[in-house]
Amino acid sequence: MNEKNVQIQKGRTHYIRKVLFSISIITFALVMVFPFLYTLSLSFMSEADITSFPVRLLPSRGVFDNYIIAYTRQPILHYMKNSFIITLIAVFLNISISVMSAYALVRTDIKYKKLFMSFILAITLLPIITILQPIYEMFSKMGLLNTYLGVAILEAVMGLPMSTWFMTALIKQIPIDFEESARIEGANIFQLLIHIYFPLLKAGIGSLSILKFIGTWNAFLLPQILNMAKSHRTLTVGITMYQSDHEIPFGVISAAAMTTIIPVIIIILIFQRSIINNVLKGGVKG
Repeated sequence: MNEKNVQIQKGRTHYIRKVLFSISIITFALVMVFPFLYTLSLSFMSEADITSFPVRLLPSRGVFDNYIIAYTRQPILHYMKNSFIITLIAVFLNISISVMSAYALVRTDIKYKKLFMSFILAITLLPIITILQPIYEMFSKMGLLNTYLGVAILEAVMGLPMSTWFMTALIKQIPIDFEESARIEGANIFQLLIHIYFPLLKAGIGSLSILKFIGTWNAFLLPQILNMAKSHRTLTVGITMYQSDHEIPFGVISAAAMTTIIPVIIIILIFQRSIINNVLKGGVKG
């Protein structure tokens, strides 16, 4: 009888834990998703709905005026093109350099490489605002202000320490036998990277590319300071152009913000399945 009571008690405890875990997951999901859903709702609200009290969570009637104003008042599609170009360049540079740097730190005999990595990681703790003035002056002299390449290079470099650290951990999992066999056949360093390391690091590169894409796509400070010209303005900076000293059009800003969010969601959904498949197939075999 006592054993039966113990089993019942364990079953109840397991059930309570399962319920509490489910509640926690649902609560966390709602907290994360709510800003997106509310922004989406605001983008379809009229000015009367936005300023009404108590606060409305859903529009009384859906209107598309905010999207029309967002796309006619500012060249938002041009800003989106600028963001795509800068982001793709930054991701390419960041991934390429981080893989080569990680390879050098793992496979070559560099003195004090651990100290070097610690120093580089420590630099990332510095607020970007503290080094922004010398960067601005240097980029001005190099002719990189109001260019795609200027912002892309800086975004790539700013994320390089963490990307290199991430790739270093992955390269350590790749057996050295692959490289030794390729070297016996006469492969040089670039052939090793292209034909061995990049394919084996496919899953890690995919994950890191998504994170870097999101970080660069949502970047605001560097594009605002380095690309002040309207011709090279990014989407995140362009959204701030809708407000004025006398007006903050929340509906229009929300409509423009949805234009910023949707491409990121699409890219994540596209590449998430590919990354999961690569991991399940053993993208990096130890």
